[in-house]
Amino acid sequence: MLLDKSAVNYPQIADHKDKVMAAIKDWYGGYRIGKCSEKYNPRSVCAFIEFFCSQLKGSKKKAALSVPDALQSAAKVYLIDAGKPGLIETLIDKHRDQAADTIEQLIGEYKNRASDDASPKPASQSNHAVSLQLPKPDVRRIVASDECSTEEILALCLSAGYLIQNEPGSVCIPNREMYTVWCTISKNADK
Repeated sequence: MLLDKSAVNYPQIADHKDKVMAAIKDWYGGYRIGKCSEKYNPRSVCAFIEFFCSQLKGSKKKAALSVPDALQSAAKVYLIDAGKPGLIETLIDKHRDQAADTIEQLIGEYKNRASDDASPKPASQSNHAVSLQLPKPDVRRIVASDECSTEEILALCLSAGYLIQNEPGSVCIPNREMYTVWCTISKNADK
């Protein structure tokens, strides 16, 4: 709906709506509520459309971009401030040694899903996932404790939207936005 409203002011959106929707689905889709699997991260979608439109419009200092260039420029992480570690990133960093293998497994499973197709299937339609038994996260205990299990950290990540439950007992990265976040978390481990 927001995309349709934006197309009123930017007719090139209507001409390339399939490409724009594919980018939105790839980067911000993959979430589920109940049995409905076509849910998107609303904050990221709104930020993407706003930035995408600004790229199409241009400014006094910068020329307007073509739709493909604007898509490439606008498709990025909006959910978190990439420069500021949040609670999840801080916890993962604090318990990095025990979670490193699982993080690499999650990233590898997303890459497998991406290589199965020209663009990754939504996580809800994928057979690639990391199997785990996840407890209900006790956020206060996890934050305060020097010891917590990988499963507790991943349960918190599941609650925060960094992961989705693919099937009972398995989790996976839902979309390219979260894949990028997980790659950044993994890369920061190497520092």
